[in-house]
Amino acid sequence: MRMWKLVTWMLVLCLFMVFTSNLLAEDPKKEATTEKKEQKQEEKTAAKTKTLRDLWQQGGFFMWGLLICSIVGLIFSIERFIVLFVMLDIDQTAFRKEIKDTLLDKSIELDAAVDKAGKVCDKYPGPVAAVFKSGLYKATLLGLDAATKAMETRAGIELSFLERGLVALSSVVNIAPLIGFLGTVSGMINAFDAIALAGQVKPQIVASGISEALITTAAGLMIAIPVQAVQNLCLSRIDKFVVAIEEAASDMEEILLVRGAEEEE
Repeated sequence: MRMWKLVTWMLVLCLFMVFTSNLLAEDPKKEATTEKKEQKQEEKTAAKTKTLRDLWQQGGFFMWGLLICSIVGLIFSIERFIVLFVMLDIDQTAFRKEIKDTLLDKSIELDAAVDKAGKVCDKYPGPVAAVFKSGLYKATLLGLDAATKAMETRAGIELSFLERGLVALSSVVNIAPLIGFLGTVSGMINAFDAIALAGQVKPQIVASGISEALITTAAGLMIAIPVQAVQNLCLSRIDKFVVAIEEAASDMEEILLVRGAEEEE
């Protein structure tokens, strides 16, 4: 787990360094003549294209807040994806079948079957196997009621682990658009200040402020929408784990009741 976190942080750090270096690096043609600069500017205007640096500069100060939100969202999105969809991607059907075959094996005694089932749980990482194993030994020693309580306690711990990081994703979803709207307000204020200083309304006067307003709003939404999609995907995955835990608990109760009845006979 620590290795995956380290790799994730290193990947995001590299992406951040590349992004900021490209964004803030000085123009290699900065010392060119004035005529060449004007010609280059005219070509850009004619083509009506804007680079990422142009959008960043027009977005103003609030683009830094949006950059922080994007980095936080990227970090926790990658970390949750690795944990939920890579590390915990196991075949639940195969796990339940192997557990059933082990516990219902009449060739070995119940205690030996329980020990063997515990080893099966160790082969399948994830909350389902952990919850099942926590209740398995309690059931044989203290009964099904104690096993149910043990499984509920363990399920709460596992769910808190699965949901870790979702608060950060939810915060990014809520904060990024607000920062974008704050940039919108700032851009409109600058536009009206420019009008007040000029004493008249011209498109050239208000263009800078309006650009800041629209760019920050668009950037905030572009950050919030994919992060919201990732959060919904993670919640859907967690719901599947919850269902699998409930099914495993039901299987254990049924199997132990059947095995216990056979032992009495």
